[in-house]
Parts: sequence; C-alpha cells; structure tokens
Amino acid sequence: MAHPGLERAHEDPFEKLTGGSLSLSDRDIRDYKETDPLLRSSRSHRLHLDNDSDGHNSHPHGMPNESVRVMLLQILVPFLLAGIGTVSAGMLLDVIQYWDVFVNITEIFILVPPLLGLKGNLEMTLASRLSTAVNVGKIKNPTEKRNLIIGNLALKQVQATVLGLLAALAACGLGWALTEELTLSHAAVLCCSSVVTAFTASLLQGILMVGVILGAKKMGINPDNVATPIAASFGDLLTLTILAFVGQGLYDCIDTHPYVSYLLCVTLLCLTPVWVVASFQHPESRKLLYTGWEPVITAMFISSMGGLILDKTVSNPNLEGIVVYSPVINGNVEALWFKPRAGVHSF
Repeated sequence: MAHPGLERAHEDPFEKLTGGSLSLSDRDIRDYKETDPLLRSSRSHRLHLDNDSDGHNSHPHGMPNESVRVMLLQILVPFLLAGIGTVSAGMLLDVIQYWDVFVNITEIFILVPPLLGLKGNLEMTLASRLSTAVNVGKIKNPTEKRNLIIGNLALKQVQATVLGLLAALAACGLGWALTEELTLSHAAVLCCSSVVTAFTASLLQGILMVGVILGAKKMGINPDNVATPIAASFGDLLTLTILAFVGQGLYDCIDTHPYVSYLLCVTLLCLTPVWVVASFQHPESRKLLYTGWEPVITAMFISSMGGLILDKTVSNPNLEGIVVYSPVINGNVEALWFKPRAGVHSF
C-alpha cells in the first residue's frame, strides 16, 4: 500500500490548482505549458503552489496577484490617450463629412463603424495573443519570436483585407437596396477605399502593437495593461484619416483615371495568398486562419447595420452634429474589459 506522503509528493501541481478536476480543455492548455504566466521561474511557481496547500489566499486561477494600484498606474496614461484619440476621431469625422466623397457617395458612412470596429476585432485580439505569448515566455527563442510575430501579423492582414472587402460589399448592397442610385464607379471607390484603409491601418497598428508589447516587457510593465488601450487610442483616428484621404483621392480620379480604383483594389487582393503563406509560419496563426472567421465576420455585419444608422443620421437635419459622438460612443471600455480576458487566456 502506497504511503500517503509519497502520493502527495507525486501529486500533479496543476491538479492542485484546479482542485483535482481536469477537463479535456484544461489538459490541452497544460500541454502548451501556459500554467504559470508572469512567474519568473519554476521555483516561484512551486512556492506559490505550496502557499496554496498551506491555505493562503491566491488568485483563483493560480496566477500571481497584481496590485490594483500598479494596474491603475499602468493603465492610466494609455487610457487617457485612448480617450483623446476617440474624441479626436469624432472631431475629424465632423470635418470630413463635408468632403466631396462623403457628400456624393453617402454610402461611405456605412463603412465607418465596421472599419473602426477592426480596432476591436483585430487589433485587440492581436494584442491579447502577443501579450499572452510574452507573459508565458514564448518569445525567448529568437526563431519562435520571429515566427510568432510574422504569423500573427500576416494573419491579421488576411483578415483585414477580407473584412475590408466584405464591409464594402455590404455597404454597396445596403446603399443600393435603399436608394437604387449607386453607380459602378461609386461602388469601385467604396470597395477600394475600404480595402486600402483596412489593409494600411491594420499593418501600421499591428507593427505598433508589436513594438508596444515588446517595449513594455523590457520596461517591466505588464503588456496586458497598456497594449489594448494604446490599440484603442490611435486606431479610430488613423483609420478615419486613411479612409478620408484615400476616398477623396479615388473620388477625384473617377473622371480622369477611373481604372485606379480597380487596379489598386485588385493588387491588394492579389497579395492575400502571400499573407496566407506567411501566416503558416506559426501553428497558432495557422489554426486561426481556419477557425477565426465567424466572430469577426459576424461583428463586421453587425457594425454595418450601425453604419446604416449613421448614414441616415448624418442626412437628418434634426440630428446635425451627432456624428461627432460616433467614435466616442464606441468607447474604450472594451480596452479595459479585454485586459482581464487576456489574463484568463494566458492561463
């Protein structure tokens, strides 16, 4: 008969954390070795488990407690920047709504919410994945770090290109169904503007996110606390700026160079296979390439309904000026909500 002390000595530490009940998904997580996020060494993990067995309080997921004061200090500045960014985006939208492309192709307003929604649908999920990878030590190996970054950025470019095209097609369909006045040239401007905006904004924000997360880790700051608010801070402003200038430029080319919209849109779409191949550099991005479409496409179509409401609101003289609050209403609360969700994923 085995000695009780020996049985306790060989007891699985992971089962101590979970109370001895492991589901299939829990064991899958265990295989990825993400059971000890933010812990500096296996020794500290064992000490934490010993404290659990002695009856001391700990984080319900076995993760080290993070001081509320430290978390607030780390979140404060990025969150203020996020607020400034959304207010600035609203002010910018109030200005560009009188540009020729917005006046003559009103369906472009339908594109605004889904394109701004890419901030939450793509940028924050990228920030969550990379923050988790940093916290569990998956970027210590240079090759692993390179493949992880390239794979995730390439995956995001695939999703941004496809979602940009789908958002434009949804805007064209909704606009034509309501007015039946949408011309082919205007539809080409919508499609090209949407794809170029989604592609460019996603690439620039993705590079920014990688730099912020790696820099935060080197400075000893929890990336979960700063990455998602920063993604929210400049996402709206950058996306609206690109959409306005690209849309106005393509609109000005309708009479003189009508082929520009078609050529530019087709060129970016032809780059999609390149991003697909690059996303295969990492197994996680390869898996998401097959399984990560339903939520983002659903969110995009829901945002398109919001864009339709925005389009009708702008044209209503009784609601003049409300467009300023559109990006602000979207808000940055999801940036704070996303932070603890990233911590759960890292476990």
